[in-house]
Amino acid sequence: MRVALVAPGFAPYRAPLWNALAALCDLRIILLSAKARNRAWAADLDVLKAPVDCLGGPQVVVRRMDWVLNLSIQGIVAALEAHEPHAVVVTSYQSPGFWVAQRWARRRGVPVVIAMGGHTTSTRTSGLPGFGYLKHRFITQCAAGYTYCGRPGQAHLVALGMPSDRIVTGYNGPDPRQFPTCERVGDGGGVPQLLYAGQFLRRKGVPEMLDALALAQDAAWHLTVVGGGPEAPMVRRYAEKLGLSGRIHWRGQVPYDEITSIYRSADVLLFPSLREVWGLVVNEALLSGLFVVATRHAAASQELIVQGENGLLVEPCDKAAFADAIRQAVGNAPYDRNRMRASAARITPDSEGAKLYEAIKLGMAALHSGALT
Repeated sequence: MRVALVAPGFAPYRAPLWNALAALCDLRIILLSAKARNRAWAADLDVLKAPVDCLGGPQVVVRRMDWVLNLSIQGIVAALEAHEPHAVVVTSYQSPGFWVAQRWARRRGVPVVIAMGGHTTSTRTSGLPGFGYLKHRFITQCAAGYTYCGRPGQAHLVALGMPSDRIVTGYNGPDPRQFPTCERVGDGGGVPQLLYAGQFLRRKGVPEMLDALALAQDAAWHLTVVGGGPEAPMVRRYAEKLGLSGRIHWRGQVPYDEITSIYRSADVLLFPSLREVWGLVVNEALLSGLFVVATRHAAASQELIVQGENGLLVEPCDKAAFADAIRQAVGNAPYDRNRMRASAARITPDSEGAKLYEAIKLGMAALHSGALT
């Protein structure tokens, strides 16, 4: 089966899934741009095990929505016609190129499968009827859907008009082979080690995390912060204002191949996002043997965290409850790291690639049965 997959750009955390799909079909990847302007990683296309068409073109960053729109539509039709796919997978609806790909496929009787995340608490288009209409229209013209956001993602697709029997529900996650062991690195000097890994954006909830840490200064802990972003200077000033600087190690951006040892040097991940589609750091932390104190507003938290067993779910804006969760987490350290790892190790690129392939077959069956108009 020939399949064309249209995506905004290269993402290292998508590559394992795409490669798993490439093992099941004759896949061609069409990237609207090499990478999004708001991402720091390199576009390492050599890791992909399928031919790639990288179209390029202008991008516009919509900061309010945390979106990057690819405006160029040149080359999409030519790439699709060169491959003559039996099915087209699109990973979003936001940029014009996805609409062009969908129109091309529908005019030729080729099923379109939407493979996306998103759920009710992560959407940025609530209260914007125009965007809601466009999303609904795009989704209802797709033959089937695959969501990597578990049950929240499935409910979101159903709400947008996708029949539940044409949805395959999966989970986001890195390749566990990138995190081959959860064995502890060092002992932290006998002090429980906390970790925050992520961008400094408003939706990440870092100030709320610092507020909770300020309330939990009566507990023993040390925090390592990994990441960067436009709010980094403000966050560091705020930590100083709260009197936390002496208990925080600011690492900044680190290469991805170094992140495994950083995880394994910690005991507890703090994940305070106010809005999050999935939250891959939760998978990565669990695979590295960490206990997780996580926001309720991410699909990863809802699908992977079992309260009290491998983590604690919190409302990041409830500072007192967040602080209590931190106290409880550090008070119970150290943890059975192998048990933490086992709770996330079931999610693999091969299992998710098989689910995406199942969604493609559902889309073909729906089209051929006349279920689509």
